[in-house]
Amino acid sequence: MGRTVNLFQGLAILETVHTATGLVRGLPYLAFLQWIGRANVLFILAKMPQLWNHPASITMMAVWAFGEILRYPWYAATLLGCSPYLVTWLRYSAPIIIYPIGVLAEMVLIFLALPSIRSQQLLCVELPNSLNFSFDYHLFLQAALAVYIPVWLQLYLHVLRQRGAKLKSLSHSKIK
Repeated sequence: MGRTVNLFQGLAILETVHTATGLVRGLPYLAFLQWIGRANVLFILAKMPQLWNHPASITMMAVWAFGEILRYPWYAATLLGCSPYLVTWLRYSAPIIIYPIGVLAEMVLIFLALPSIRSQQLLCVELPNSLNFSFDYHLFLQAALAVYIPVWLQLYLHVLRQRGAKLKSLSHSKIK
């Protein structure tokens, strides 16, 4: 399952490209932040397969899958010009619950991985080297955890604004 998830999450960078090129409406930096957060957690899972069976990993995958199961039928129905209200309502309302659960699961997995990342020196580049560059993935992840909630909150508020605008426009079109 890991390879399939990694493949499709890797391809999800196209969501950033699509917003950046104007193919779809959205904010490219928000799409990128979501993509990089997910890709980072999948990188950790690839390096620490023992975490795949952890309840946080199972929860995260279930939430991600549920979100996609709601999004893509809505996209298809919208392209066909026949998106039922219930499908639209679910697509824009389910994230209110599933998004925080998914983010919490991601954070738990990062936190659980920290000791192994430190002991393995995973992605650690020490000085001196020919590039005169150093990087400590363990420290990077600690910093990421420190900003996860504020960054996520920005993403979450964007989702709530989208929901409000979409459902408001649907209620106005029903009245006409």
